[in-house]
Amino acid sequence: MSTTSTHILAHLDHMHKESLWYVFEDASLYPVKSRMHVYRDQANWGIVIEVFGYVNGRGICTSIFPYGNCFAYEMQNTLDWLHLIDRCRYTPVLDLKGKVIVDHHTGFILREYDALLIQGKKRHLLPAEKAGLATAKFPAWTFLHRLPEQDLMACLTEPKRLSQDLGVQAPSILHLDHWQHPLQDDSPSEHETFKAIAAFLSHEVASFSPPFLSPNNHWKDWVHLDEMT
Repeated sequence: MSTTSTHILAHLDHMHKESLWYVFEDASLYPVKSRMHVYRDQANWGIVIEVFGYVNGRGICTSIFPYGNCFAYEMQNTLDWLHLIDRCRYTPVLDLKGKVIVDHHTGFILREYDALLIQGKKRHLLPAEKAGLATAKFPAWTFLHRLPEQDLMACLTEPKRLSQDLGVQAPSILHLDHWQHPLQDDSPSEHETFKAIAAFLSHEVASFSPPFLSPNNHWKDWVHLDEMT
C-alpha cells in the first residue's frame, strides 16, 4: 500500500464505501469518548479511531477501528478487519467483582452501585452519579454521560497496550482527542481533517497542522436518540 496522500485517502474512501469507515451517526454505538491514533514509518502508516461508549449487544466497551498497512495482522477482507476489531474490544467499567454492570440486550444498568472498577481501579460514585440507577430502565449511556472527563479519559486504552494488541509496526506520531469527523455520507478524502492527516503521513508536510474546524467528536455532538441526554 503506497504512502502518498492520494493512495492513503483512496484507502480511506474504499473503507467508507465498504461500510467499514467509522461514523459517529452509527446507531449501534453510543459514543461517549473518542481518540485518534496515527502511526508512520518510512514504509507503513496507520490510523486508529478508538471509541468508548455503549455498543448494542455488547455493553459498555471500547471499540477500535484500524486503517492502513502498519498492523501485523493482515486485513485481506472484511472478516479479517472485524476479527482485529473484536480482539481489541475492551470493557473498562465493571463492578467490584469484575462483572459487567449493564444488560447487553436492553442497554440498562443492572442495579445501583456505590463503587465501580474503572480500568481496574476502584472508584466510589458520587450521589449525583448514581442517582436513579436503582430504577428500572436506566440507560447505560446516560450513566456514562455523568462521569467526569478524567474518568472518560481513563476508559480509553493505554497506548502501549493498544499498539501491542493491534500489532502496530510503526511508531506513534500523533494522537488527537478533538477533531472534526466527516458525516456519514461524506468521503474521508473530501474532508479537511483527513486531507491534513494524509499529507502528514505521506511526508508532504513536515508537521501536522490541524484545520480550523470545530471539533465534533464529543458525545454531545452525536446525540441521536431523544433519551440520550
